[in-house]
Amino acid sequence: MEFIKEEQYQNIIEVYLQTGSVKETAERLATYPIKVRRVLITEGLWSSKTSEAISVLWNQGMMVSDIAEKLCLSEKNIQSYLPYTRGQYGGDNRSDTAVRSGIYRERMHIVANSQPVKKIHIESMMQKGGEISMENKMRKIDNIICLHLELVDSEVEGMDDPIVKYGKTKKSISRDVLVPGDITLHALHYVILKLFGWQNGHLHSFSLMKEDFKKLTDGMFDKYCKLCGVYFRFPTEDYEDLYWDDDYEEGRSFNTWLKHKYTGPYSYGGTGDYYVPNQYEVKRFCGWFKDMDVEKLSLQQVEEKIYLGGNPNNLLERLCLRDVLHVNSMEDVAKDIVDAGNACGIDAMPVVHELVYEYDYGDGWEVRITVSDIAYTDEEKEFVCQNYCPRCISKDGLNLLDDVGGMWGYRDFLVTIHEGSEEEQEEMREWARYLGWTGRNVSPKNML
Repeated sequence: MEFIKEEQYQNIIEVYLQTGSVKETAERLATYPIKVRRVLITEGLWSSKTSEAISVLWNQGMMVSDIAEKLCLSEKNIQSYLPYTRGQYGGDNRSDTAVRSGIYRERMHIVANSQPVKKIHIESMMQKGGEISMENKMRKIDNIICLHLELVDSEVEGMDDPIVKYGKTKKSISRDVLVPGDITLHALHYVILKLFGWQNGHLHSFSLMKEDFKKLTDGMFDKYCKLCGVYFRFPTEDYEDLYWDDDYEEGRSFNTWLKHKYTGPYSYGGTGDYYVPNQYEVKRFCGWFKDMDVEKLSLQQVEEKIYLGGNPNNLLERLCLRDVLHVNSMEDVAKDIVDAGNACGIDAMPVVHELVYEYDYGDGWEVRITVSDIAYTDEEKEFVCQNYCPRCISKDGLNLLDDVGGMWGYRDFLVTIHEGSEEEQEEMREWARYLGWTGRNVSPKNML
């Protein structure tokens, strides 16, 4: 039986709560990743498909040897995923670190229950692994893109502005990030969540600026329909398909889950983002209103007369960023080049210089996405290429949090936790902590 000292056990929890990384925790404490992993599994702070499959069978009363045979793993491998017992790591009194880990578990519980769509497939955990192969990891990245992400309505309004006094903001809440050139809009969604501190508990969308949308569609419904499946997703309320990969499960590190989502190689598993399904929806919709001859109407007329079922200006999230956003100072693509009416399933090509990301339609968060001209180092570029993972290189302002009431609610929140009564401060900070907000000014390179 393997024993671990109480002090080391608590140190592992403490460091992991800071880093969110098993490997980095092991390196900092000069110990083995397996030992770190077992402590975290014991505390409910870390999990994987393998650990979850083993846990299911272990809790059913199966012996280590039987689990090993069923999952085709060695007995030592199985043991490395089993939690420690109290006798293996110390006494009965809970340390401050143990209390913090309890808060962390409660936070994960909140995150798990706040996801727009939740899917659990224990059987698939035991049938296939969730690791990305080294072959895919080493796949060459053609190019990288430097993005500037700026939160709308976050411009500083004088030195007394709470986001200046308490929110570490100089100009506006923004991030500059290097991303692989083939990153999809869907993966970029997870990057934005992590960079701004949101928990994926609300709906989101990518869209064009209003003037760009009007220019691309000529404001006509028939022109718009031809671009459905090329750039746009025909309005739908099929959230199961929109959120096809919202598979976060309680007990797993939320930061680890997010990183898995925004690390390449990238793919898109939803079915409704492709050309044929969109054109099917278009034909079905037009068939319902054949007597109105909707193909000859403007988009505005259609929206005034008929409920489309959603915003027509929603971009397909399967699109690579470089397929819709100009990466350099190219001249505008001629309108006739992007006319999708003369080819079935025509590929998208860059058409705009700015995208809009919206999150939580209640709080109304909006992020403008443009190509950044900020300088970056060879080391930062090499990190993205070698790890197939985005890297934040500059930031302005602290992280935000969910359900705070948008930009003005966030300002009020900062005032309350710094200027409110002692009771108000304590109550607000506790609420924020359960939503993952720490108030720490994290360096850009540690944001992702």
